[in-house]
This record gives sequence, C-alpha cells and structure tokens, in this order.
Amino acid sequence: MAPGSASLYWIDSRLWREANLSLSRTLGAREPELAVARGTAQRMEALLEFVIPVMEELCDETCPACSDPCCVRARARFELADLIFLHLAGRALPLMQAGPEGHGACRHLGEQGCLLPRLSRPWICRWYLCPRQKRLVRHYPASGQRRFEIALARIRRLRHNLEDTFIQAVSR
Repeated sequence: MAPGSASLYWIDSRLWREANLSLSRTLGAREPELAVARGTAQRMEALLEFVIPVMEELCDETCPACSDPCCVRARARFELADLIFLHLAGRALPLMQAGPEGHGACRHLGEQGCLLPRLSRPWICRWYLCPRQKRLVRHYPASGQRRFEIALARIRRLRHNLEDTFIQAVSR
C-alpha cells in the first residue's frame, strides 16, 4: 500500500484508538526485533531537534499574518510512519487524527497555532514550508540553509527506512 493511502487515515476516533493500541501492543511484543527501528526513530528525533527551532522561527514570522493558512486548507493526516515514530520515540500521541472535521481547519489548530508539539505532528506539518517561508530561508547564511535542507532530506530518508524496518521486523 502506498504511503498516504486514504485507507490508512483512521479518521473515526474509535479506529484511531484501535490503531494506536494495536501498534503499541505490536511494539511491546516485538521489542527485541525493533532495536534498529528504535535507533532510526532516535536519529530522526535528533535531526528534528535541529530543524524545529528554524521551523518555529519561520512560523512565528509568517503564520500569524497569513491570509491562506495551510492548517485551514491542507488535509494533513498522520500516516503509519508518523505513528511508528511517535510510539518508538515515546512521544505524546494525539487523541485524534489530524486534519479537518468536515470542511473546516485542522482539528488541532488553536487560536495561537497548532496545539500539538512539533515532534507530535504529522510529517507534512514538520517539513512543509510555504512560499513566504522559503523566501525567508533564502536570507539565512548559505551554510545554515544547506544544513537545514540536508537535515530535512535525512529525516525524509530515515522516515521511509523506519516504516520499512518496522514492517520487516513485525512480519517475521
């Protein structure tokens, strides 16, 4: 099944709880086989700790005055790789799937922005830069821009590897 497939979206709150409980039980039952996946999640987390302050700065600069907020129009959702990361990294699990209820804004959007810590957000919410934010990044020193881009690319690869490693470990 392709990443981002609509069948993975656990929109119903009962299915969301069931998916997370099932994943938690699977992780507990396969702890020894998941050492590599846990290490991958830790590497992702370390890289995210570098990326997050930049993302926060960009959001602080652009989001409050945005006339077309991505949290209102985007259809961000947690995918399997997001849940695997949250569970393996020991991060807080949101009480419900991300994204809009009906045609409104993301259900995790509050008056001051996202209610979820950045490490507990869907992947798209951790890496997406709007056009205005991309322009701001170009004003950073070239070395900082490059380190930021490399970190995001590494996280993307690790995220893909995390899902593959998890599936292989639990399929044995």
